[in-house]
Amino acid sequence: MKKGYLSVFLLLAAGCGSALVSSYSIQPETSPSKVTLKDHRTGATLGLLNESHTSKDAFYSESRRDADYKVVSDLQMGALMLQLEKNGLFREAVDGAVRVPGARTSILVNRGGRTWTLAFSTLDGADRQQLVQDCRNAVRAIYDANQSFQVVDNQKGAGFFLEEQNKLREEARNRGRKR
Repeated sequence: MKKGYLSVFLLLAAGCGSALVSSYSIQPETSPSKVTLKDHRTGATLGLLNESHTSKDAFYSESRRDADYKVVSDLQMGALMLQLEKNGLFREAVDGAVRVPGARTSILVNRGGRTWTLAFSTLDGADRQQLVQDCRNAVRAIYDANQSFQVVDNQKGAGFFLEEQNKLREEARNRGRKR
C-alpha cells in the first residue's frame, strides 16, 4: 500500500481530512457492502459492514456470539473500496465467493450484490502475496481505526479467568511445596 493512501485512510478513520477526501476522489459507498478478511492459518476472521448495509445502532444493540465485524461509515467504506481498487483487488480477484484450496489469507468483498474473492496460497508467487498483503493492510487500517462496543454472548468468558486464576494458585502451591 502506498504510504500516502494509508495516511488518508487513517485521517478518514479518525474523522479528519475532508479536504483530503476531495483530492483523492473518495466517495461514500452507498450500496450495501461487506468486506471479510480471513486468516486460514489461525482461523481469525474480521470484517467491515458499511452503514448502508447495517445500522450501527441495530448492529451494536444486538447480542452476538463474536465481535468479528464492525460497522463503518459509508465514506470510510468508500475510501476502502477506492484503495482496494487501486491495489488491484477487483482486477485480480475471482468473481464470486470461492474457497481457494491451500489459501493462507482470503479477502471477500461483497458490494452491491456482487462478490469477489482474493486469496493467497503457498502456491502463489511474491507479486500475489504482496497484492493480498496490501489489500489486507487496507482492510486492517479501517478496522483498527474504528471502535465497536458489542454485546457478546460468552457463557464461558468468566470461567476462563477463573480457570486461569485457579491454575496460578495451584502453581504457587506447588512451588511452595517444593521448597
